[in-house]
Amino acid sequence: MSDKNINANYVKQNSIFLYDTINQETCAELIGNLAEMVYNIKSHPTKNDTKTNTSPYDINKSAPTIDVFINSGGGQCSYMDSIMTFLNIARSKGAIIRTTVTGRAASAASQIAIQGTPGFRIMYQTAFHLVHYGNSSFNVSANGEAERAMKNEKQLRQNQVNTYKKFTKLTDKEIAECMKTEHHVFSAQQCLEKNMCDWILTDTGLYISRESNQR
Repeated sequence: MSDKNINANYVKQNSIFLYDTINQETCAELIGNLAEMVYNIKSHPTKNDTKTNTSPYDINKSAPTIDVFINSGGGQCSYMDSIMTFLNIARSKGAIIRTTVTGRAASAASQIAIQGTPGFRIMYQTAFHLVHYGNSSFNVSANGEAERAMKNEKQLRQNQVNTYKKFTKLTDKEIAECMKTEHHVFSAQQCLEKNMCDWILTDTGLYISRESNQR
């Protein structure tokens, strides 16, 4: 990455850094580099038994792993979907998608974080998720487009709801409340309880899992 074009969203080796708004300007190069990374991953059929892990770094060393570090206010869902498409292709090849929220994971960034491989979703103890719809992704530039834009927006929002229902333990009522207020923040501890993450990294360097937290 050259000094002339510094971007807070970028790919380095097998790691993705999402430290800016997720949109065309910040993610065009990232998505291209991510596509190349995923293309070069060789299929690996071995599965990891996450039940015996003592940290999210206890993995089969031969299994390909993509780290996603997140501190982003979110952005456009279409670019979030593009990122997730390539991450899911990598997952289909046996790769582990390990997500780490170092600060905030809001909106589209929250959805990327929760879609990491189960057992490998990490949050720093002061990190948080902001669950909401965010800004509209569709612009109306001509008469007659408003109805179509509203229909597309409705489908997009339903997709967001479905993602939280699939990957977390948030109830329909909780999701509806989050989407209504637009400012619902979940702490790392709350995320652990709601299956939005699997581990909390403390300031002493210890990893707390959902199982150890319940003991």
